This record gives sequence, structure tokens and C-alpha cells, in this order.
Amino acid sequence: MEKIKPALLGCNNSIKTHTFWPRNSDQNEYEDDRYAACKLLASINVTSVIWLEDLLALHGSKTAVWDLHLLVEDACAAAKVLLDNGYKETAPYCSFEDDPEFSEHAIRLTHNHSSTIVMQHAAKECFLDSMIESWINISAQDYDDRLRFALYIGCLIGYCYYLQNSDGQLIKTHAYAENLKPEHREVHYDITFESRNKKSFTATNRHAYHVRRSREIREGAFVPKPYEEGVFRTNLTTVLEQE
Repeated sequence: MEKIKPALLGCNNSIKTHTFWPRNSDQNEYEDDRYAACKLLASINVTSVIWLEDLLALHGSKTAVWDLHLLVEDACAAAKVLLDNGYKETAPYCSFEDDPEFSEHAIRLTHNHSSTIVMQHAAKECFLDSMIESWINISAQDYDDRLRFALYIGCLIGYCYYLQNSDGQLIKTHAYAENLKPEHREVHYDITFESRNKKSFTATNRHAYHVRRSREIREGAFVPKPYEEGVFRTNLTTVLEQE
């Protein structure tokens, strides 16, 4: 687990996401088989971490689950284990077949083997930090060219704000920012701020604003704090992105 910890924190771009999907798509029939890939990998000491929709569902989110995404330390080695045990490689999900995050940086496999397993999963703080980091790291050009992917990440972030932590604390509170990295707290304060005229944080100009603010926070030039009704927030729509 320590070896893949950087991926949970969104700090290691070399970590890839694997997708495993039972051949039979009927929810009732494959439900008990959902984590068979995790069990198989664990049986030969290959650590995997449940990710994306399944992680949210295990924490109580009512989000639908689609493909099962797993984080692993060595993508090729994990894929080989599964391929050697009856899995078959298949094309990326049609909605993202042209997106490099899914078509180039992930491997999707199918299998109809049936088993039941409950796996340890990452803490929400790690997941939320990772999703915000991924969203902030989308370039301005990609936010136009890969809008479907950008909004998908934004949607996953949004689902987190309907949950509670293990102590019963709502994620959607100003106080929860203390659980997040400083450079992600401005996004958190934007999401938790309630106003009738508020724009979604996923709007293009809000994304540009948060890219800039995140950089300024890391540089020590800006200190994030909860939004207040009627207090003007500079609309930074021009962002000089780092190469």
C-alpha cells in the first residue's frame, strides 16, 4: 500500500488506472462478482485500490457504478496476471474511447468469473484531493477539447460533497477543508459556498480561476478562506499555464 500511496494523493502521474468488467452486464447477476479482480490480484500479493465510482459507493454515495477502476503499482504486471487467468482485453468504454486517459493510459478487460470479496479502500480525503488535483491539472486547451472528461472528474468531485467522514462530519462544510491539501481548499470553499447567483465550479472561467489560485497558494501568494456573501472574488480568467 505504501508503494502506491503517491497515486492516492494524486502526486504520481506514472500510476495507471485499470478497468475490469464482468462479461454479463445484468446488475443482479454480476453484483457478487464485482471485486473478483481484486481478490485475484491479492492472492498473489498484487495490491490494488478500488477507485472512482466504486470508491464513492463503498462510502455510501448513491452514484451508479459502471466499470470497476483499480489503481495498481505496476499496470502491465497486473494486467498480465488477469490476462493469464481468463480475462480478455477489450476497447475503452464508448463515451471515452477517444480520450487518452482511457484509450492510452488504461487497460480494460472482461471476464465472467464469479466470486465475492470486500476490499480495503482509500480514505475519502485522499480520493477528494486526488480528484481536485486531476481537475486542476487539466489545461485550458484540454478543458475545451476534452470537456466530457473534465466534467466527468468534476461530477466525481461533486458526489463527494454528499458524504460524511467516519466521524459523521459532512464533507460539504467549511471545516472539512482542514482535511485537504492547502492548494485544494479554494475549490472546496467554492463548492461549499451557497448563493443564488453562484456559478458551478466546473464552468470554464471558474476552472481557470482555480488553476491560478492553486498555483498562488503553493507559491505562498494567496491564502484560501471561506467565501462570504457579498464579498467580491476576483475573476481570474486569464491563466499563464506552466509548461
